[in-house]
Amino acid sequence: YRMATTFEREGTDNTIDNNAMFYYFNGLAHYSSSEKIKVKSHMVKLGFHHNFFFNKYDGGSTLAMNCYLGVKYFVDDTSNYASYLPIFYKNEPFKNLNIESKHSHFDFYENTAALPLGFAINSSEYTFINEGYGKEDGSTHWFDNFEYQNEIYKSICNNVVDEKGEKKNIFSYLNVKSVIKNPAMNYTYNPDEKEFAFKDIKKGAAILLTFETPTEHDKFNNYFCMKDFNGNFEYYIDDRKVEINSYWHKGIRAIPNNNSNVHHLRIVAKTDIKEEKIRPELYQEDISILKEYVNAIKQSSSLDLKEEKHLFSYGFKGTFTKTQDNQSFMFTLPYEKNYKIYVDGKRQEVLNRFNIFTAVDLKDFDNSTHEIKILYEDRVMKYSSFISFITLIIFILAIIFYLRLERILFTDRKRYLLTKGL
Repeated sequence: YRMATTFEREGTDNTIDNNAMFYYFNGLAHYSSSEKIKVKSHMVKLGFHHNFFFNKYDGGSTLAMNCYLGVKYFVDDTSNYASYLPIFYKNEPFKNLNIESKHSHFDFYENTAALPLGFAINSSEYTFINEGYGKEDGSTHWFDNFEYQNEIYKSICNNVVDEKGEKKNIFSYLNVKSVIKNPAMNYTYNPDEKEFAFKDIKKGAAILLTFETPTEHDKFNNYFCMKDFNGNFEYYIDDRKVEINSYWHKGIRAIPNNNSNVHHLRIVAKTDIKEEKIRPELYQEDISILKEYVNAIKQSSSLDLKEEKHLFSYGFKGTFTKTQDNQSFMFTLPYEKNYKIYVDGKRQEVLNRFNIFTAVDLKDFDNSTHEIKILYEDRVMKYSSFISFITLIIFILAIIFYLRLERILFTDRKRYLLTKGL
């Protein structure tokens, strides 16, 4: 499993989140400007921060994504609150571990619904999920962050369905009840794409969107995200300014609970705008449906993974139960060429899932319990160690040969001098 934090790394002047590699723990709270493009692109589709220079795992996370990525523990700094931080970890299925710390303002939480690093999934598609669908007019609707997360779970698991036999959505759209313009402004609204198109907006002009969240706050998490690529607007949820499109904070944001289930999103123009389109993504996350998916996926998960260490490789070994014919096994570990995966001791071809993660096909295995092992071999270390060993042997032989040669030359020179009477 992985862990993450909500506080910043000490000693920095900006909001670089606590770096797991810097502090040597298995974390996802990371700040990266050198990650693979495929990894960055996937994280952006999931609603995480990316400003074309670096990406990081911060408030853009949802409960569904923390379960999916196996984030089991959170360390929370309760001394302050920022609008970009997640809040769902204070509720179910997170539980406060009540760990004593010399830092009294730190709380520690466990995500009881976190998925392990490896689990069996539907194998109908190995590379991409269905990242959009064609409409009757021939155009294509591309998924927003929340629709994309729905598709990931539906692509992984096909047995969480409603009474009509259709796969359930974890996230559903929060409909806008009313729109108030102040002052009057020229805009149109596309209900299919849930997109506003503005024209000739003056600086300071605002639009107020009213929407409702479920009254059962313990059963739903509420989020919003904005597709505002030019950064010409400021955003306020219930009069609290939210950093959702700044240099340091982009992506999904939580909608905090208030005394009412009625909320207001105020969008204010920061400058004169000739023409602009924005797409408010307002969604609720159904915790009960998420748990259905998690419980179904865990039936085919490797819950007993243990570390396996060798001289030039490192990995995990455990067991899982294949429950359906059309399944593959996926690790939420970014794909690398040096991975080796074994099922019941037989090495399998390593495949790419969602264009980022590591998987193997299970078509040759029956529906029963199997052993799974994944190893990452450090070939650079292996080859460099071999070269160093050979170099050391040559060096030792050179020293021995040199000393022997020196002895021979010394003996020959001594014999020559004796023959000359010197």
